[in-house]
Formats: sequence, structure tokens, C-alpha cells
Amino acid sequence: RRVFINEAAKLFAHLGMNNVARAFRVRYWKKQQDAIETAASRAEAARLKEMNQQLQERLAKAEKRA
Repeated sequence: RRVFINEAAKLFAHLGMNNVARAFRVRYWKKQQDAIETAASRAEAARLKEMNQQLQERLAKAEKRA
């Protein structure tokens, strides 16, 4: 009986450690993905601001001619 309890304890401890390790891996991967998405979003926002500025300048030139 004692051997059975010991083996069961080892099994549950191992499974618990696997779950913790999996959680760390998933959170690390998610953090990396979030960083990539944030950088891409910032780059896109900067590009859109530049386009907006260029369009406003073109509009101002067109209004001066009219």
C-alpha cells in the first residue's frame, strides 16, 4: 500500500509540474506574440500618420489653387 501511495504521489507531482511548465511556455509565447503585434501596430500607425500628413498638405495646396 505504501508503494502505491508513493507512486501515486510521484505521478501527481510530475503531472503538476508538466502543467506549470506548459503554462509558462504558453505565457512566454503569448508575450512574444503580443510584443510583435504591438510593434506592427505602432509601425502601421506611424505610416498612417505620415499618409495623413501628406494628404493634408496636398489638400492645402489644392485649396490655394482654387
